[in-house]
Amino acid sequence: MPIVSNVPKRELPGDRFPNWWKENPWLAALIVALTSGAAVLTGATTAVTNLKSLRDWLAPPLPKTFYTTSGIIARGWVEINKSGERNVFIEQRHDKDFLYLVDDSRPDGGDKSKPLVLRVPLKGGMVEWTTANPAEWHPLYESSTSKPKQPGEDDGD
Repeated sequence: MPIVSNVPKRELPGDRFPNWWKENPWLAALIVALTSGAAVLTGATTAVTNLKSLRDWLAPPLPKTFYTTSGIIARGWVEINKSGERNVFIEQRHDKDFLYLVDDSRPDGGDKSKPLVLRVPLKGGMVEWTTANPAEWHPLYESSTSKPKQPGEDDGD
């Protein structure tokens, strides 16, 4: 037979929370949901920041314009030579070193499976071209991400 005591149960200082939890379950659930949501949001923000850093390391942001010895290659990837002739390229991909541009309107020997491909160095250097299948890179012209100085332009010194 169990022993029953008529002595009132004392509430210890740490015993209030479990009782409050039982008396207000909807409020307790709301607090748990809010804190869990905040934790998930903080983790997602950190993950997105880390992914952006990783993306920028693997494939850094592209310059808006590449200045070449024969003209420019501007964002939207339009090559404009000094005589004003325009050639439109489609960005195939880019990595941490090169931007690869494709022009389907100038295939090798009329063969659509061999489009003209440019390989533009992101930090400046020699732009190279090839036709796909097989890719054999040939130098085309120098490029830079900074605008070249015009004759008579002051250095600012």
